[in-house]
Amino acid sequence: MSQCEHVTAYGQCKRDAMPGYRYCDEHSSQGANKAIQQYMITNKLIGDPAERHAQQDRIKSLVGEIAILRALFERRINQCEGEAELIAATPALKDLAGQIEKLVASTHAMDVKLGNLLNKGALMSLAQDMIGIIDKHIRPFVDSSPDTHAVDDAIEAIGTEIVAAIAAKENS
Repeated sequence: MSQCEHVTAYGQCKRDAMPGYRYCDEHSSQGANKAIQQYMITNKLIGDPAERHAQQDRIKSLVGEIAILRALFERRINQCEGEAELIAATPALKDLAGQIEKLVASTHAMDVKLGNLLNKGALMSLAQDMIGIIDKHIRPFVDSSPDTHAVDDAIEAIGTEIVAAIAAKENS
């Protein structure tokens, strides 16, 4: 096992790197306690970001950035000890709130464009499709006593068709 490559103010980290990674669980973006999506925030002036971010599968996601801005917003408010400090912090808070709003809107627009979100009309249409699929497979059992095998087959067919209907549905 190799040594963690993170360098602190006291020198190189003495812990072992996680298997397959260059850093230990404390300094790696894979460390669950330290990660905000793709970010590892331990704040010693934010080290080695470029390589870590280049390895991310979901680089198009802005969720980590939104979380960081919200944390900064919260921290700035919590630093204010009185009304005068809060008023003095208002311009910075307004700027952070605007940045958060822009990122949230961008994330939503990107999700719609990528087909990750469906609008209300598409959801209503999908619900009707799903009801039709269930009806088609259950109606034959109304006046019969189906065996377990027939019920299992119907459930599998319903599941397969619903998944296909979801995958095929797009915003109108």
